[in-house]
Amino acid sequence: MKKLQLFICENFYSEYQCALIKEDIRDVEIHIFPSLCDDRSRKLEAQEVLSHGMDNQSVLICNKTCAAINLLQDNSQIQKITGNYCFSHLTCDEFLDYLISQGSYVMSLDWLMDWRKHIEVMGFDQKSARIFFKDTSKQLVFFDSDIEEKSHKILKELSNYLDLPYLIVPIELKGLRMMLRSVVFEWRLHQQKEQNET
Repeated sequence: MKKLQLFICENFYSEYQCALIKEDIRDVEIHIFPSLCDDRSRKLEAQEVLSHGMDNQSVLICNKTCAAINLLQDNSQIQKITGNYCFSHLTCDEFLDYLISQGSYVMSLDWLMDWRKHIEVMGFDQKSARIFFKDTSKQLVFFDSDIEEKSHKILKELSNYLDLPYLIVPIELKGLRMMLRSVVFEWRLHQQKEQNET
């Protein structure tokens, strides 16, 4: 069975996997590329992942300024779905604008679960991390899609480590599920059309 190849940032794997399961979509294969926000040195690794994209059977989902877009071949026909923010597929941009205007550092589940690695990759120890985050953020905001029961405990650990307050925003993944349904149905129609023409 042919599968739609979906390329997403490693920080959002859990939400996409959960949405696909809830929609009972089985003809999609997720490929995760490394987050280039924290570590631009992983471009070659990301390029290797993206090189497996098969033109009309692949979709890259990211924000419109994501470095991953620039790693695609010039003649690539991989479909790109972009938003204003990395989190645009989880909530509306107006809410994200508000959170950012309030000095929020917004996190996905996978970023949170691996926060120690991210802090290390950024080149911080606890002292320098506290200085950086206090200079740039007033609070931590976690978009909680109720996937991982340990997430609140880990969020408290991060909050204590950075000495910053946190806010938990429950999300239901409805927008993501609708977007994935639409992308997959369009791809299925394209596959059916190709079959009918052969």
